[in-house]
Amino acid sequence: MKAEVNDMNYSEIAQKYFSSIKNIDTRIMTSHVNAFLKYLKWNGIDLKDVDKDTLKQYIEYANNRYAVKGPILHQRIKHVYDFLQWCYENNYIKQNFKPMEGVIWRVNFAVLNEPLLLTFYEYFKDRVSNNLLNHMFKDATDFVFYLQKQGSDLANITQEDVSAFSESINSSLASYTARRRITNVKRFIAFLRDNGHLNNDFSGFELKVRRPRGIKNKAPVHVLSADYVKSELEQLRKDDRFISLYCYLCLIYYAGMRAIDISSLSAEMINWEDKTLTYKFNKKHITVPMKPELEEALLTYMRANNIKHGKLFNQVNRINVLASSIVPTLKPRILRRSGIVHNLPQHTMHRNLGMSPMIVEQYTNVQMMN
Repeated sequence: MKAEVNDMNYSEIAQKYFSSIKNIDTRIMTSHVNAFLKYLKWNGIDLKDVDKDTLKQYIEYANNRYAVKGPILHQRIKHVYDFLQWCYENNYIKQNFKPMEGVIWRVNFAVLNEPLLLTFYEYFKDRVSNNLLNHMFKDATDFVFYLQKQGSDLANITQEDVSAFSESINSSLASYTARRRITNVKRFIAFLRDNGHLNNDFSGFELKVRRPRGIKNKAPVHVLSADYVKSELEQLRKDDRFISLYCYLCLIYYAGMRAIDISSLSAEMINWEDKTLTYKFNKKHITVPMKPELEEALLTYMRANNIKHGKLFNQVNRINVLASSIVPTLKPRILRRSGIVHNLPQHTMHRNLGMSPMIVEQYTNVQMMN
């Protein structure tokens, strides 16, 4: 039997909702939901008539009413959103606030305000990676919200509207972030154009991306020359006291590893047949080739310490201290950067090892040091 809101007051509905929530602190949530119900009463809105437009108006009200913004405001809106979705599931309201399953509330709210976003999301869902899909959808959503603030309709946007958005992005964000966002907006516009959702002609339209700032005048990126690094490492190799230090620095220089990567390195990560080394970097496993110098250093170190399996290094911090006193010029950060530039391919540097695109794509102002 369908419940009628008029049969009970708002507080009774709220109490039913609060009692259904388990394993969380409901104090803040209770405050946020009660504030929303007071807003409905003050504006003479019946709960059963609440829809996406009501939620949108409340968000504008909350944004102006409450001084605390950012995550706290998002939390307030999420609590209201969850309450409204519970009301829909229990037949207190007609509006479904969750058109998409398995996505966060902000995605669903964006889809409620602009159905074309759902069409865009569904089209690319099985065509691109989840990471790229999330970036594309977020940037497309930001573009739609920008148009709504400007009072523009997505179906009737003009090239001037999109150019104004591009200028706002270029002036407020870093170069590479702006480039990513504008690229995703171009994908969104191309999708709408190709599927006949735009009333104006966008054939041949091209968004301008601001040239990265400071490429010519940026301070030099210091990279040690290959000859200098090899000469310093060769001196360590000849001294049996520094077998562990030599192997440690070789892993940094030839494999692009950080101290945290080396501390978790185990013998099982080394493939002696393929001469490769696999380790975890930023939640991803990457594989780098082992140069003869690195292979020799690992074999020597493992034989000297009788290591056949398990972790290779247990005291990385002590080795770092030793390195700073024995070879102060081979600082791990500069040594790693130098090794990536000299030994590893560009796509590995950029996508897997977190190198700046300034070095990877431009090689601008790379200054060799002796």
